[in-house]
Amino acid sequence: ADSGGQFVIAYLICAVPVLRLLKLLRRFESFYLILRAFRLAMESLPVLLYILAVIVMVFASLIYVVEPRSNIESLPHALWLTIVTVGTIGYGDVVPKSS
Repeated sequence: ADSGGQFVIAYLICAVPVLRLLKLLRRFESFYLILRAFRLAMESLPVLLYILAVIVMVFASLIYVVEPRSNIESLPHALWLTIVTVGTIGYGDVVPKSS
């Protein structure tokens, strides 16, 4: 029973300030402006994600065809390389070797 009480206290210590800040945001008009902008941007997000998926698939297929099999063994490896490259993460675990 003691650990349950500690959990409730920890929850209240963490959650109450966040809830108070969210309650305070109701007074700021610029916050509603940002929310409205995000809602408008969400309408076009599926189209952008679809275009990104098509681009990733096309370039992954191209990399799979062009690269030697010793470097890119399968299409999932090519997809991984393309996603990491498009996301500008660049882990460096797979790199293209063709010139």
